[in-house]
Amino acid sequence: MKKYDVVAAGHICLDITPAFLNQGEESFDQLFHPGKLINVGKPSIHTGGSVPNTGIAVQLLGIPTLLRGKIGQDLFGEVILSILRNYGMEEGILVDETATTSYSVVIAPRGIDRIFLHDPGANNTFSSDDIDYDAVARARLFHFGYPPLMRTLYQNNGRELAKIFRRVKAIGVTTSLDCTLPDPSSESGQLDWKSILSEVLPYVDIFCPSLEEALYMALPEDYKYFRGKSRKADFVDLYDPAHLPKVGEVLTGMGCSIAFVKCGLLGCYLKTAGEDEIILAGKAEPADISAWADKEMLAPAFFIEKVASTTGCGDSAVAAFIVALLKGYVPEDALKIACGAGALTATVYDSLSGLVPVEKIEEKIRQGWEYVRKVSVVAPWMWDEKKKVFILK
Repeated sequence: MKKYDVVAAGHICLDITPAFLNQGEESFDQLFHPGKLINVGKPSIHTGGSVPNTGIAVQLLGIPTLLRGKIGQDLFGEVILSILRNYGMEEGILVDETATTSYSVVIAPRGIDRIFLHDPGANNTFSSDDIDYDAVARARLFHFGYPPLMRTLYQNNGRELAKIFRRVKAIGVTTSLDCTLPDPSSESGQLDWKSILSEVLPYVDIFCPSLEEALYMALPEDYKYFRGKSRKADFVDLYDPAHLPKVGEVLTGMGCSIAFVKCGLLGCYLKTAGEDEIILAGKAEPADISAWADKEMLAPAFFIEKVASTTGCGDSAVAAFIVALLKGYVPEDALKIACGAGALTATVYDSLSGLVPVEKIEEKIRQGWEYVRKVSVVAPWMWDEKKKVFILK
């Protein structure tokens, strides 16, 4: 029987990403309009979704991992299994003969945030009964990703999702939850996600949404305010980081012990609860509880010469944060390593080939890796020169 420390469950699909040849100078309207033929390069065909993006990344970064997701018995499913076999990680994948395999067409031109054309497929039938709880009990950490794209889990106010986390938490395994931004016009996008999170987060140790997802789900009025500034701009470009403490306060107030928020070119934000809650974080609780309790910080994103695609950057950041936690890093170093993993993933078209072990990421940071937007972060944040992160004044 294989030994593993992490079970990564949830959404899985096949991603098809055309290679855009534009130079990043055109706007969306200039690049896309009816009747236009756009020449593209060789596509990248790879696994997508939280299960492979985060799960395989955790293993590549140094922690043995078991995957758990559902595919159909079709051509796309065979491609996914073939890719997973190359990593020796096909063991936990369920094949549903009555469903089709989920897929996404990822539209990711240079200089424009990604657009996904997505079919949830077999993910819509994934339920609490599809988790192997005996396998989870042998792990230290259980990570679940992308419930907004999994119909059975978000229906009935997230009852099935809460059932999963309640049962895993009762086993004593540390729990982690990642999300994705639902299509506002879809069934998932019309739900009261604040209510759903209120049911689920008391059983979640680590909640790791993107900034846009966090506001859309937990602070919908704030989301409407910032998104209302522009429907086309990257959300991070519209957001004032002075408001981040409110996000952390709301998320930890809803029940999670650690709020890890991916903020794109701003970096990664962290807010943790007190020692009494951190100490209940299960098998993967930090070795030094006091070092992780009552912390709030923002680590700036790292600069890379050329962005190939931002697909999977957030998943890689989450994976690196989890690995750093499991390897005993202090929170500021875990946060910086997460930023580093996200930056490396942006250098390639797929979500995995840019990754290196966390020790190498740490070394690159130590050698003085340049930041992207450090100067744009102002009060109430203050730069801590020793720890190389922003802290609150």
